[in-house]
Amino acid sequence: MKLSQNMRKLNMLLTLLGLTALYFFLQNRIDDSFEIPMIIGFGIVAIVSVIYGFRPIPERENGDEDKKE
Repeated sequence: MKLSQNMRKLNMLLTLLGLTALYFFLQNRIDDSFEIPMIIGFGIVAIVSVIYGFRPIPERENGDEDKKE
């Protein structure tokens, strides 16, 4: 199932809001030695979400149809 461009952007926005909320929730609850790996992990998830949210949806050609296998 493919999502429309607006649904992708909504998914991206909700992911970024969720990551922000999770970061602030965990900020003072985890050891300082885990803070940098957590930020790196959240950054990777955020970058993938942004790339997926703004990736263009390819147009279908006339012969393309969904094939169920």
